[in-house]
Amino acid sequence: MRFLATGGVCAVVQLALLAVLLPYAHAIGANVIAFLLSAQLNFALSQTFTWRDRDTGASPRGTLARRWLTFHATIATTFVLNMTVFALAQLVIPHLPAAALGILAASAINFLINDRWTFRASGDGASRE
Repeated sequence: MRFLATGGVCAVVQLALLAVLLPYAHAIGANVIAFLLSAQLNFALSQTFTWRDRDTGASPRGTLARRWLTFHATIATTFVLNMTVFALAQLVIPHLPAAALGILAASAINFLINDRWTFRASGDGASRE
């Protein structure tokens, strides 16, 4: 449920940023900027809310840096899926619903990778629920 709440907030932020940027930028570029900005909020909420119960181990600074880098490696991978869906969908539907489809397409993969890898409990490869 926390993942859905975080994802929902970040999706709304991304869509709002896209709506603000569309009059000033090409749709693809505007969506890239909106994605990158909302991703920073997504990481902060994921660290402090979604997976707040995951042990950060003896070195919280090292773990935070590792998590930030891992999170961005993850979203770099799913970014391609998100943007491909957006680019194709916006040819036939309005920009905001197309962006929402891109977000939705990438969300399940993001959850699995972040749950099992990025925000795993420090010191073990498995996640705790």
